[in-house]
Amino acid sequence: MDDVRRVTLGGKAYPVDEPPLGQVRRILKLYRQLAAVTGDDAAAAQERLRLVNAILAVFFGSMKLGRVTGAELSAFLNAIPAICGLEPAQVGADTRDTDDFGTIYAHLAATFGWDYATIDSQVKLSQLRDMSDYMKRNPPTHQLVATYLGYEYQSPEEKMRRFFQQAKAGA
Repeated sequence: MDDVRRVTLGGKAYPVDEPPLGQVRRILKLYRQLAAVTGDDAAAAQERLRLVNAILAVFFGSMKLGRVTGAELSAFLNAIPAICGLEPAQVGADTRDTDDFGTIYAHLAATFGWDYATIDSQVKLSQLRDMSDYMKRNPPTHQLVATYLGYEYQSPEEKMRRFFQQAKAGA
């Protein structure tokens, strides 16, 4: 599912394909850093410029884009979430700075036997959504076996809480 969009920068329209997960990770990191830059001084302006150039480099490499207008740049930056295959957060959703990519990569590696480099360079969020819908209806074998055996994941915090509950009940 290749949804190629076109963005206009420097008066010229460029095709922009949905990036793979490795690029999405870099883009999101830069995007968050850009959103966190405050101030109107020269240092803040320089940092914003550095981050915008880094974001453009992820999408376009060293390609010369010409003189980009503020309106073009703003439209491009606002389109990045959609280009990356991200969906808008729901009202009231927890939007803290979380990075679930480790869990996603581990799941894909365990399910399909892919290495992280393949996931990084080949898998897109739209494909991941398609695979996720399929796997909800047709769970991978390792998940079926875990369910059959009654395995339930417990976070370290949950294990500690249960330990103290059991210790308290035994006292």
